[in-house]
Amino acid sequence: MDEFYNKHYISVDDNDRITDGWSDGPHPNRDTSGAICINEKCGYQFRFFLGGEENPSLLDMDGIPRYRWDGSAAVERSDEELEEDRKAREPVLTPAQQREQAYNTQPIVEWDGQLLTVTEAAQQWAYYSAEGATGKTLELTSLISQAKRTIREQYPDEEAN
Repeated sequence: MDEFYNKHYISVDDNDRITDGWSDGPHPNRDTSGAICINEKCGYQFRFFLGGEENPSLLDMDGIPRYRWDGSAAVERSDEELEEDRKAREPVLTPAQQREQAYNTQPIVEWDGQLLTVTEAAQQWAYYSAEGATGKTLELTSLISQAKRTIREQYPDEEAN
């Protein structure tokens, strides 16, 4: 009696990160051009190797490939490699966007015994302005201007060439 086997395949990106894996058991008609056959005699469900985890999760919760192909086997990627991919996905902010983010997140204005963001200080300014507290609004205006100047120095506009 002949035994029946399934082939197991992976797809990799330009950096040999494994982006997909499947068996021709459940997917007999799937196009395998460009895929790597990692096992020609395996079971119905996809596995990296005989006895390995059935249908392992190939991507982490952020959609980053957890494995890479070293030319002969799937290798789990290090935390450092995964973090590099995460950082590469972060959008590159313009200086104006960086300043806006700093205004909202960087506690830089010392007021009433605490550190406030520029946005929080501006809210305080609005409260005091509505009450007609001119002394406090003038003081906050000066502190906010100084903080914004400091942040503009941290994230200057790029000079045109």
